[in-house]
Parts: sequence; structure tokens; C-alpha cells
Amino acid sequence: TLEASSLLAGGPLLLAFLGVLYAVHLVLLLGAGKVLSAAMPERLRDLWSRPQLLVASNANIGGPATASALAVGNGWPSLVTPSLLVGNLGYALATPLGIVLHAVFKALGARLGFPASA
Repeated sequence: TLEASSLLAGGPLLLAFLGVLYAVHLVLLLGAGKVLSAAMPERLRDLWSRPQLLVASNANIGGPATASALAVGNGWPSLVTPSLLVGNLGYALATPLGIVLHAVFKALGARLGFPASA
């Protein structure tokens, strides 16, 4: 059996890993947004605004519920509907893609001699 102490022992390491992962994601997202915004014509620069980038990122990482909460909480009501649409579109696209990738990697693992897990 798995003891709770051994399960919780990996918690700080996982938290540190996720903190670094999200920090790198945020830096790359805001940096790419700044570069793309500068490269766009003046009339299209609002497409890469910081609020839109943050809500879109949150919709992809946390899903539609947290993204819409971020938009409402920061006073960006025009971003609530897009956050719900983008988040649900992510679910609709990523779920079948995840199922296909699982089958591909399972077959690849079997071909390479790795035992299949239950």
C-alpha cells in the first residue's frame, strides 16, 4: 500500500516544478505577445493586448471556468465569452487528441518492448 507520507513527500518538488513551468510560460507568452504586437499594423495591435493574452493562456491551462473568473475579477467583461469559448474548444480538441496520442504511444511502447500498464 502507498502511505500518505510518501505521497506527500513529492509535493514540494512538484510545486517547484510547476512554479518554474508556469513562470517560463508567462515570460514566453508576454514576450511573444510584445514581439507580435510590435510586428502588427496599428489597427491589429489590440489583438495581442496583455489582458487577452492572460485570459487566453488561463483558458488553455486552467480551462474556461478559471479564465472567465480571471476576466470578471479583473474587470474585463468583454473577455468572458471568448474565455469560455476558447476553454471549451480546448477541451473539444484536446480530448480526442489525447486519446489518439495514448494509442500511438502505447503501440510505440509495445513495439519498443516496454510492458503495457493497466
